[in-house]
Amino acid sequence: MARRPRKTRKLKQSIYIVAEGTNTERIYFEAIIEQIEENAEKYSFQVKFVQTDKTDAIGLINRANELKPECDEIWAVFDKNGYTLHQQAFEKADQYNTNIAFYCV
Repeated sequence: MARRPRKTRKLKQSIYIVAEGTNTERIYFEAIIEQIEENAEKYSFQVKFVQTDKTDAIGLINRANELKPECDEIWAVFDKNGYTLHQQAFEKADQYNTNIAFYCV
């Protein structure tokens, strides 16, 4: 008698977002996460916002690198305004294989 194939459950991919700021960034990303959680059956991933006291891009990238073992994908998000070490931040992100996103207000 042949066995029926087992149904396997696909585990959700975890995505962490590391960002500066206590208000705007947190509110923005938590609103997105809330939308994802309300429609969880549609998505095969879960997102976690990680607030940090780091305020510069390199500090955020370093913090993201520390958290890498805990998740499947990680993003460091920072404000490009007033920050001058863009090239160093891009190189550090490339060195750690960390995704970056930046915004300009």
